[in-house]
Amino acid sequence: MTKYEQSAWLAAAPRATNGGGLMAWLRNCSGIAAAVIFALALGVGVAGAQQIPKPERASLRVGILPFGNCVSIYFAKERGYFTALGLDVSLVYQDAGVQLLPAMEAGKIDMAYVSALPLLTANSQGFDFVIIAGMSLTQGAKTGAILTLRSGPTKLTELTGKSVGFGPLGSYTDLFGRAALEKAGVDLRTVKVLTGPYAVLPDQLREGQVAAIFTHDPGLSVALSRGARVIATPYEDVSGGSTAFAQVASTRRFARANPKTIEAFVSGLERAMNFLNANETEWRAAIGRFLKLSPEVLAVVQRENYQIAVPVDRLRQIADLATKYGYAQKKVERVENMVWPTAVPKK
Repeated sequence: MTKYEQSAWLAAAPRATNGGGLMAWLRNCSGIAAAVIFALALGVGVAGAQQIPKPERASLRVGILPFGNCVSIYFAKERGYFTALGLDVSLVYQDAGVQLLPAMEAGKIDMAYVSALPLLTANSQGFDFVIIAGMSLTQGAKTGAILTLRSGPTKLTELTGKSVGFGPLGSYTDLFGRAALEKAGVDLRTVKVLTGPYAVLPDQLREGQVAAIFTHDPGLSVALSRGARVIATPYEDVSGGSTAFAQVASTRRFARANPKTIEAFVSGLERAMNFLNANETEWRAAIGRFLKLSPEVLAVVQRENYQIAVPVDRLRQIADLATKYGYAQKKVERVENMVWPTAVPKK
C-alpha cells in the first residue's frame, strides 16, 4: 500500500485531536470497516480492497461544453472527487465538440466531452481518438427534441418548404435532424437547414427565423419555458431506441501514455455520476449552478441519468449514419477499437 493510497483512504476521516478524533470516528464505524481502515493506514493489504491508482500526471485540462450532460464533470471537480484521486483538473469551455478535437490533437487539452459523431468523422480522416468514458444515453425528449411554436407545425412533414435550426454543422443534432426528416418522408432538398451555435436556437424559434429547432439543454428547457412544444425525438425515432449520446475522449497516444491518469479521472467521474443519479435535488442544484439557469428554466430542465459504459452497437449505428449522410469520408471499421477499457460495459 503506497503512502498516496493510504492518504486517499484516510482523507475522509477527521484529524485526530490529542489522539482522540480518529479513534472516536473509528468507534462509530462497523468492526469490519474499522479493521479495513486501520489495515490500510498501517500499510497492510486487504484482499478485495479497491486500489486507487496514482496518476502519471497530476494536471489535466479537460474540454467541456455548456450542455447539461457536462454537469457530472463540473460536479466531480466542484466536490473535490478528482482532487482526492491526485488530479488537478482545469475545465476549458467551448461551444461545440468539433472545436475540442483540434485542441486535443494539438495537445492544448488532454481530454474532452464530445459526441460520437465528430469522433467518428475525425477517425475516418485518419485521426486516432478513443472514448475513455460514456456520459449518457439518449432518453427521449430529456436528451433532445425538435421543437416548434404552439402556432407552428405539429409534425415533421409540415416542415417541407420551411427553415429549421439544427445546431452546429457536423453535430449530432445536424445528423439526426436530417435523418429524422428523411425517415418521416420529407425531401431534404425542400427544407432549408440552418446551422450555427446552439445558444441562438431558442431566440431563432421565438423570433420566427425558423419554423423548428433541434436542440438539448439548456436550450431545450429555455424553449419549453417559453411555451414551445415537442414534435419529434430524432435520436429515438431514427435509432429505434436510446443511442450513445456523449462521451469523454482523448487521443490514443495520451491514453497509452497515461493509463492510470485515465483510470483516476474516470473513477472520480463515475462517483459524481452515481451521486447525481441518486440525488435529484442535488442534481438540479448542480445543473443550475453549472449552466447559470434562471429559476423558470431550472424548473423545467429534464433530468437525465449518466453512465460510464458505452454500448458498441450504438456506436456502430452512428458510424453507419455518418457514412450514409456524408459526414464521414469513409466507413469506420471496428468501432469497438475506439472504446478504451475504462468505457467498456462490464459483463
